[in-house]
Amino acid sequence: MLWLVKRTEGAGYDEYDSFVVRAKTKKGALEVIDAFRPAGGFPPPYEITEVKTRGKDEIILGSFNAG
Repeated sequence: MLWLVKRTEGAGYDEYDSFVVRAKTKKGALEVIDAFRPAGGFPPPYEITEVKTRGKDEIILGSFNAG
């Protein structure tokens, strides 16, 4: 499954505000992110949404957080 994991209160400069992750579960998605960012993880609050692989044409993630 694909999961969209995004912070709900934004992020500062040079921080990740979202990820699209392939994992079997929501918990697994967070584990993948924590393995990628072991020092900082992905601080709450955040929301995790399953990304449907079928449906209308749409943007799943557009993340612009320049410094």
